[in-house]
Amino acid sequence: MSRFSRRRFLVLSAAASAAACTGGKGAESGAGSDAGSDADSGTADLPLVALSKPPWVQPLTPSTVRLRFETRESRALPVTLAGPAGEVTATPSLREDDLTYAWGLDDADTMPDEPGFYVVQEVLFEDLVPGETYAWRVDLGGGEQASGSFRAPPARGDTARVAWLADSMWPRSADVAAVAASQGPDLVVHGGDMVYQSSPIDTWSTWFQIMAGLTGTAAMAVTPGNHEFEDMDEAHVMFDRLLMPQGRAEGARYGSFDVAGVRWLVFDTESGSHGDAEAVADQQAWLESALAEAAADDAVTAIIVGMHRPMYTFSKYWVEEPTERDARHALFQAHGVSLVLCGHCHAYEHFVVDGVHYVVDGGAGALLYDPDEELEAATAARPDEVALRVASSKSYGFTLLDIAADGAISVQRLEADSGSAIDAFEIAAPS
Repeated sequence: MSRFSRRRFLVLSAAASAAACTGGKGAESGAGSDAGSDADSGTADLPLVALSKPPWVQPLTPSTVRLRFETRESRALPVTLAGPAGEVTATPSLREDDLTYAWGLDDADTMPDEPGFYVVQEVLFEDLVPGETYAWRVDLGGGEQASGSFRAPPARGDTARVAWLADSMWPRSADVAAVAASQGPDLVVHGGDMVYQSSPIDTWSTWFQIMAGLTGTAAMAVTPGNHEFEDMDEAHVMFDRLLMPQGRAEGARYGSFDVAGVRWLVFDTESGSHGDAEAVADQQAWLESALAEAAADDAVTAIIVGMHRPMYTFSKYWVEEPTERDARHALFQAHGVSLVLCGHCHAYEHFVVDGVHYVVDGGAGALLYDPDEELEAATAARPDEVALRVASSKSYGFTLLDIAADGAISVQRLEADSGSAIDAFEIAAPS
């Protein structure tokens, strides 16, 4: 095995296995059309296949998830899902690409994104029992396995814990991810800016390694940030290839999914500003339709929107011209959105506007910003807005949500260095 494959397999496999929680409750399990009883059961005699990206699970519906991982060899690696009724083994579908994308330094601590042949391996698992915990393992050959677990998205009336983090940058992103993993979330939602090309050691390979402590035990949803649109067609080659589509919106950088009665909408604030006018129109139509559908659905207890760019902030990204922002806020208010989670500002801010909570938390590792940088300008232009902000902090951390069985949501912002909550609030259960 090459030096690349061997070293990276050892790092990534260890990260995934360390995060694994194979003692979960399990569930009645089924698999999609990829499943088959003829999956290779003699892979111990086959050569080891390295993982260039460790497995991650994406939520689709309360009974459906997608598991993906990446290799540099075109051999399908059997994936086994375990539950109390037994095990089912699926053979992944393969997407093969020759990439020219290259970024980073080859050193002992981080892993470069190297050009060459890559394969995204994918399995769709259906007919899951909402809220049950499943253990997965990937047979890598040579007697080696990568293993982990996830909780199928809980249905209304169940509880769930969700971690929001955004704006990752090595090395502090590792600290934030580790503290987030210690909280045992059922779902991780990343608000964009996974990788910054301003740093030669901040790579996609390193990001997936860091996130393995979370993705080894929780499903993950994402929304793009502006730094996913840097050189070498990064948005398509890395973000889209590895992480799209999201939720129910097939082929899009936006989508929706349900967790414990909460309808999550992940919204793309970036494609339009990077030249995709058609995406803006399509997404606006989708957003209006998705909000109306969620508001009319009796099974939905709350609506949460996640997006990268903030609508309310007094940081360097203060919105000088609020026309578009105000129109979007009116849409959120009209459809009963409870919470909007944003990143982009590398700090923490919490606003309450007409009953809608706006949380800006981009503290997952990038260099911190002053949340008051444009406070003076904001005060002069729109003084009534100053009282809308109820908390702020220049610190690393993430936002943790606990959804109760009655639909109430407890929200706290945890600081990475101390682990303490620097802000906390409640969203009441539906009446």
